[in-house]
Amino acid sequence: IFYGHLSLLFSAMLSHGCSPDGMLLGTMVPLPKGRFNDSSNSNNFRALTISSLLGKILDNIILNIESDNLLTNDLQFSFKSGSSTTMCTTMIRETISYFVNKGSNIYGIVLDATKAFDRINYCKLFRILLERNINPLICRLLLNMYTNQKLRVKWANELSVVFSVTNGVKQGGVISPLLFCVYMDGLIK
Repeated sequence: IFYGHLSLLFSAMLSHGCSPDGMLLGTMVPLPKGRFNDSSNSNNFRALTISSLLGKILDNIILNIESDNLLTNDLQFSFKSGSSTTMCTTMIRETISYFVNKGSNIYGIVLDATKAFDRINYCKLFRILLERNINPLICRLLLNMYTNQKLRVKWANELSVVFSVTNGVKQGGVISPLLFCVYMDGLIK
Protein backbone atom coordinates (compact mmCIF):
# COMPACT_ATOMS: atom_id res chain seq x y z
CA ILE A 1 0.00 0.00 0.00
CA PHE A 2 2.84 2.40 0.90
CA TYR A 3 4.50 2.01 -2.51
CA GLY A 4 1.19 2.71 -4.23
CA HIS A 5 0.76 5.94 -2.29
CA LEU A 6 4.35 6.98 -3.01
CA SER A 7 3.85 6.27 -6.70
CA LEU A 8 0.70 8.41 -6.75
CA LEU A 9 2.45 11.23 -4.89
CA PHE A 10 5.51 11.25 -7.15
CA SER A 11 3.36 10.99 -10.30
CA ALA A 12 1.28 13.97 -9.15
CA MET A 13 4.46 15.93 -8.38
CA LEU A 14 5.80 15.26 -11.88
CA SER A 15 2.46 16.12 -13.50
CA HIS A 16 2.06 19.39 -11.62
CA GLY A 17 5.74 20.32 -11.31
CA CYS A 18 5.62 20.99 -7.58
CA SER A 19 5.99 19.20 -4.27
CA PRO A 20 4.53 19.41 -0.78
CA ASP A 21 6.06 22.14 1.38
CA GLY A 22 7.28 19.55 3.90
CA MET A 23 9.61 18.09 1.28
CA LEU A 24 11.19 21.50 0.72
CA LEU A 25 12.22 22.20 4.32
CA GLY A 26 15.62 21.22 5.66
CA THR A 27 17.14 21.70 9.09
CA MET A 28 20.82 22.62 9.22
CA VAL A 29 22.79 21.52 12.25
CA PRO A 30 26.22 23.17 12.62
CA LEU A 31 28.94 20.66 13.48
CA PRO A 32 32.32 21.83 14.81
CA LYS A 33 35.23 21.02 12.49
CA GLY A 34 37.50 20.34 15.45
CA ARG A 35 37.37 20.18 19.22
CA PHE A 36 39.71 23.08 19.82
CA ASN A 37 38.47 25.59 17.24
CA ASP A 38 36.98 28.93 18.22
CA SER A 39 33.23 28.30 18.45
CA SER A 40 32.46 31.99 17.90
CA ASN A 41 33.80 31.79 14.33
CA SER A 42 31.28 30.35 11.84
CA ASN A 43 34.14 29.18 9.58
CA ASN A 44 34.95 26.55 12.21
CA PHE A 45 31.68 24.72 11.53
CA ARG A 46 30.29 22.64 8.71
CA ALA A 47 26.57 22.22 8.22
CA LEU A 48 24.78 18.91 8.25
CA THR A 49 21.33 19.25 6.71
CA ILE A 50 18.52 16.97 7.76
CA SER A 51 16.04 16.79 4.92
CA SER A 52 12.90 14.96 3.89
CA LEU A 53 13.07 11.17 3.57
CA LEU A 54 10.54 11.41 0.71
CA GLY A 55 12.91 13.80 -1.05
CA LYS A 56 15.73 11.28 -0.73
CA ILE A 57 13.53 8.52 -2.16
CA LEU A 58 12.57 10.80 -5.06
CA ASP A 59 16.25 11.62 -5.68
CA ASN A 60 17.05 7.90 -5.91
CA ILE A 61 14.20 7.34 -8.37
CA ILE A 62 15.45 10.24 -10.53
CA LEU A 63 18.98 8.82 -10.41
CA ASN A 64 17.70 5.45 -11.60
CA ILE A 65 15.69 7.01 -14.44
CA GLU A 66 18.28 9.55 -15.61
CA SER A 67 21.60 7.87 -14.77
CA ASP A 68 22.74 7.70 -18.42
CA ASN A 69 22.14 11.44 -18.86
CA LEU A 70 24.07 12.30 -15.70
CA LEU A 71 27.37 10.63 -16.62
CA THR A 72 30.46 12.78 -16.23
CA ASN A 73 33.90 12.84 -17.80
CA ASP A 74 36.23 9.96 -16.90
CA LEU A 75 38.68 12.56 -15.56
CA GLN A 76 36.19 13.49 -12.86
CA PHE A 77 36.73 11.28 -9.82
CA SER A 78 34.35 12.54 -7.17
CA PHE A 79 31.09 10.83 -6.24
CA LYS A 80 31.57 7.91 -8.64
CA SER A 81 31.33 4.26 -7.80
CA GLY A 82 34.74 2.60 -8.02
CA SER A 83 36.52 5.96 -8.02
CA SER A 84 38.24 8.06 -5.37
CA THR A 85 40.38 11.10 -4.79
CA THR A 86 43.26 8.68 -4.20
CA MET A 87 42.90 7.54 -7.81
CA CYS A 88 42.98 11.17 -8.94
CA THR A 89 46.09 11.88 -6.86
CA THR A 90 47.81 8.79 -8.26
CA MET A 91 46.96 9.81 -11.82
CA ILE A 92 48.38 13.30 -11.27
CA ARG A 93 51.57 11.94 -9.67
CA GLU A 94 52.08 9.41 -12.47
CA THR A 95 51.51 12.06 -15.14
CA ILE A 96 53.96 14.47 -13.49
CA SER A 97 56.52 11.70 -13.05
CA TYR A 98 56.21 10.70 -16.71
CA PHE A 99 56.82 14.22 -18.01
CA VAL A 100 59.61 15.00 -15.50
CA ASN A 101 61.40 11.80 -16.59
CA LYS A 102 61.10 13.02 -20.20
CA GLY A 103 62.75 16.33 -19.22
CA SER A 104 59.64 18.49 -19.50
CA ASN A 105 58.76 21.43 -17.30
CA ILE A 106 55.59 20.93 -15.31
CA TYR A 107 53.07 23.70 -14.72
CA GLY A 108 49.92 23.26 -12.71
CA ILE A 109 46.82 25.16 -11.77
CA VAL A 110 44.83 24.32 -8.68
CA LEU A 111 41.21 25.33 -8.28
CA ASP A 112 40.05 25.93 -4.72
CA ALA A 113 36.39 24.96 -4.72
CA THR A 114 35.63 26.23 -1.21
CA LYS A 115 31.89 26.24 -0.56
CA ALA A 116 31.40 25.23 -4.21
CA PHE A 117 28.19 23.28 -3.53
CA ASP A 118 26.66 26.49 -2.15
CA ARG A 119 27.56 28.61 -5.18
CA ILE A 120 25.86 26.72 -8.00
CA ASN A 121 23.70 28.98 -10.19
CA TYR A 122 20.24 27.47 -10.73
CA CYS A 123 19.71 28.89 -14.23
CA LYS A 124 22.98 27.44 -15.47
CA LEU A 125 22.44 24.09 -13.70
CA PHE A 126 19.00 23.53 -15.22
CA ARG A 127 20.13 24.67 -18.66
CA ILE A 128 22.87 22.02 -18.47
CA LEU A 129 20.35 19.38 -17.37
CA LEU A 130 18.06 20.19 -20.29
CA GLU A 131 21.04 20.08 -22.69
CA ARG A 132 21.76 16.59 -21.34
CA ASN A 133 18.23 15.52 -22.28
CA ILE A 134 16.97 15.12 -18.73
CA ASN A 135 13.20 14.60 -18.92
CA PRO A 136 11.64 18.11 -18.95
CA LEU A 137 9.05 17.06 -16.34
CA ILE A 138 11.85 16.01 -14.00
CA CYS A 139 13.72 19.27 -14.69
CA ARG A 140 10.60 21.31 -13.99
CA LEU A 141 9.97 19.48 -10.71
CA LEU A 142 13.60 19.79 -9.59
CA LEU A 143 13.66 23.48 -10.54
CA ASN A 144 10.52 24.06 -8.49
CA MET A 145 11.97 22.16 -5.55
CA TYR A 146 15.25 24.06 -5.74
CA THR A 147 13.76 27.53 -6.11
CA ASN A 148 11.26 26.94 -3.30
CA GLN A 149 13.48 25.14 -0.82
CA LYS A 150 13.65 26.51 2.70
CA LEU A 151 16.12 25.99 5.51
CA ARG A 152 16.27 26.64 9.21
CA VAL A 153 19.15 26.25 11.63
CA LYS A 154 19.04 24.18 14.79
CA TRP A 155 21.39 25.36 17.51
CA ALA A 156 21.20 23.44 20.79
CA ASN A 157 17.44 23.03 21.22
CA GLU A 158 16.46 26.20 19.35
CA LEU A 159 15.27 26.57 15.75
CA SER A 160 15.85 29.69 13.68
CA VAL A 161 13.24 31.29 11.50
CA VAL A 162 12.82 29.60 8.13
CA PHE A 163 14.70 31.25 5.24
CA SER A 164 14.83 30.78 1.47
CA VAL A 165 17.77 29.33 -0.43
CA THR A 166 18.66 31.09 -3.69
CA ASN A 167 21.59 29.10 -5.03
CA GLY A 168 23.62 25.96 -4.49
CA VAL A 169 22.78 22.30 -4.82
CA LYS A 170 20.22 21.11 -2.30
CA GLN A 171 21.78 20.44 1.08
CA GLY A 172 21.15 16.87 2.18
CA GLY A 173 20.00 15.73 -1.26
CA VAL A 174 21.04 12.32 -2.56
CA ILE A 175 21.30 13.66 -6.12
CA SER A 176 23.11 16.88 -5.11
CA PRO A 177 26.73 15.66 -5.42
CA LEU A 178 26.01 14.29 -8.89
CA LEU A 179 24.30 17.53 -9.97
CA PHE A 180 27.40 19.38 -8.77
CA CYS A 181 29.63 17.10 -10.86
CA VAL A 182 27.42 17.59 -13.92
CA TYR A 183 27.61 21.35 -13.37
CA MET A 184 31.41 21.26 -13.12
CA ASP A 185 31.86 18.79 -16.00
CA GLY A 186 32.18 21.62 -18.52
CA LEU A 187 35.47 22.70 -16.94
CA ILE A 188 37.07 19.42 -18.00
CA LYS A 189 35.91 19.46 -21.62
